[in-house]
Amino acid sequence: LCNARSILCVLQVSLTQNCQPPRRAGRAAQMQTIFIAILFFPSFVGALSMVAYTVWILPPSDKCGPFRGLNTTFSAIQIWMDDLNRVDAFQWTVWIYQHVIRSEIFYFLVSLIILVFIYIFRQITQGRQLLITLLRQQIVNEGKDKAFLLEKLQNLQKSKQNKQKKKKQVRGSKRNYLETIVFNLETIVFNLETIVFNLETIVFNLETIVFNLETI
Repeated sequence: LCNARSILCVLQVSLTQNCQPPRRAGRAAQMQTIFIAILFFPSFVGALSMVAYTVWILPPSDKCGPFRGLNTTFSAIQIWMDDLNRVDAFQWTVWIYQHVIRSEIFYFLVSLIILVFIYIFRQITQGRQLLITLLRQQIVNEGKDKAFLLEKLQNLQKSKQNKQKKKKQVRGSKRNYLETIVFNLETIVFNLETIVFNLETIVFNLETIVFNLETI
């Protein structure tokens, strides 16, 4: 039980430490490309070179196997083609073997076509990478433009608010000035009314005095 628990703890720690998402989004595709390249060059090319060395250079066993008595394994194909050359129905197979498979031009053309396809796909991948970088730069520029526009809109809103406040202050000051003028006019009118009232009282007193003198 202790060994099983320790193994489970080690597996849990290894999973939590190793099985983490990459920091960049393209890291998974990059690792897949590297994995495919490692599979192709050391594995496929190595196995193909070993098979080619065994078929073309390494002599087969003299005691057992289907290739006894031959210099190389590839000599069996030459013997098979010699047997087919005796049959008229398989002359096209012998022609293909002699003029296509054993021709250096055929392998040159095949390698040239492969190189052209590799070059085309490489240019396509480079174009996509350039497009991705341009799109990222465009996204960054659009973000900067949006931030600049938002800043301008905020400044315009602040300026409009300040103008409205100033207008309100001006309107308030004008209103206060008009109110003070109206109040002063009202006080003047009130004072004039009091003066008129006082004059009327004086006139009334003078009339009473005159009336009293006439009666005497």
